[in-house]
Order: sequence, then C-alpha cells, then structure tokens
Amino acid sequence: MLKLNMLLSGVLDNHPKRVVPEPALCVVTRFGMVVIKKQGVFSMRNHDKTAKRIAVTAVTAAIYVVFTVILPIPSYSFMQYRASEILNLLVFYNPIFAPGIILGCLIANMFSPYLVLDMVFGTLATVLALFFIRKTRKLHLATLPPIIFNAPIIALVILLAIGSPYSLTNYFIYMAWVALGQFAVMVLTAYPLFKMLEKKNPKFIEFIKNI
Repeated sequence: MLKLNMLLSGVLDNHPKRVVPEPALCVVTRFGMVVIKKQGVFSMRNHDKTAKRIAVTAVTAAIYVVFTVILPIPSYSFMQYRASEILNLLVFYNPIFAPGIILGCLIANMFSPYLVLDMVFGTLATVLALFFIRKTRKLHLATLPPIIFNAPIIALVILLAIGSPYSLTNYFIYMAWVALGQFAVMVLTAYPLFKMLEKKNPKFIEFIKNI
C-alpha cells in the first residue's frame, strides 16, 4: 500500500494531467483525482459467467442424453415419445439452456439407428425449434415449434434411413406419427408441467429465468 501511495504521489506531482499507462490501472484527472479501473473485478465477473454457462450447458446436455438414451421409452422410431424434449420449454424462460439442449440432442442422436442423418438433421430440427421457442411470448405457443419442425424433418430422416418406398403417402404417415409423439411430449406433458410449476413453485421459475 505504501509503494502504491508513493507511485500515485509521484504521478500526481510530475504529471498533473495524464492518462497512466494500462499496467498502472489508474487514470489521473486534472482535478488531481485518481480513478482505479476495476478490470480485475470485471474479468472475474466474466470468468464467473463463462463458468456458469459451461456448467449449465453440461448439466442440461447430460439430462437430455439420459432422458433419451437411458429411459426405456422409444426415442428414435417414428412412433416415439422423446421425454427429453420437455427440456425445450426451459428456453422459453431463459436462452442459456439452448446450447445444452442442442449438445445433448447431438450426443443422444449418436445412438440413433439413423446415425449421421439423425445427428445432422435431427439436431437441426432442435436448433430451429429452440430459435422459435425463444421468439414466442406465450407458453402454449412455445410448445408448437418442436412439433412443426420435428415432424417433417424427422419423418424425412426415417424415410431415407430405413429405405422404405419413397412415396408421399409413407412420408406423411411418418410425419403424422412424429407429430403425434411431439404433441404428447410438448402439449400433453411439458406444458402442464411448466404451468403447474408457475403456479405451485414460482421460485423455481424465477430461478431458471435468472440463472
């Protein structure tokens, strides 16, 4: 502290109006006041934010993968109920969850029987769905993008992967089944769940909004 006071005293005496070089972390005004830049504080805050984002992404991705791969529920066929899609509505409240859901979807689709097709186009469907979920202003409307994007995209993936006759009839059959599965997850499960949380546990909703 004594050395810092001597340094600042010398700066004030010899340079009454000068910006001190960056390493000094201070600015001298013409009124003789010294303003210490809090770059260390800002750096620490940025570091904390980055660490938080990484942690949220990792946890969200892990939950998505577990719900998709581990649970004994069909998550890949055209008759599917992918419970992990419930997490999509988290993005309605806070976009910080989007990278984890996308990453989790990509990892989970590595276990898909449709392999690269599902990894690329299945993940793309999730990206599009999350983008439009974030644009919605009503929770019930936020349930629609996963249905709208997954139904046509995943139906095409299945049609191409299983090598069934390429006909519009088969395509629309697959699309209807995928849409039905997404409807069951998003509208019949996720929406009531989050509406219940809004009423019964508003502190949790505030937590995910401000995480």
